[in-house]
Amino acid sequence: MTLDEENIGFSFAGNVILKKRLDDIVSVSMTKVDWQIGKWILIRFVDETVKMNAGLKSKRLIYDALSTRFNSKK
Repeated sequence: MTLDEENIGFSFAGNVILKKRLDDIVSVSMTKVDWQIGKWILIRFVDETVKMNAGLKSKRLIYDALSTRFNSKK
């Protein structure tokens, strides 16, 4: 995943597979999934919800960055 001033890009194997505008974020949350250790980050955009499972060290940084961006718009 990449973040810049206006966009968030989701990548797999080095290729960007989805690019969304940060201004289109409706909410950001972390939720535990019963069948897996750790947490999913759910990013709800105006048109769809993206569910990602970040690594243990990076998930808090990603969540904090997105939450800060989202909460600063209110």
